[in-house]
Amino acid sequence: MDYVPQADYAEVTEHLANYHRVREIIEEICEINRELLRRREAL
Repeated sequence: MDYVPQADYAEVTEHLANYHRVREIIEEICEINRELLRRREAL
């Protein structure tokens, strides 16, 4: 883990939370796409 100056801590924490949320959303989209591809193969 890298050092974050105290003055930047709140902003960095917010950016990290946003990053994690984006990763979760992308994973949800990937799951939907995998399911759609799986269904297409069955046709």
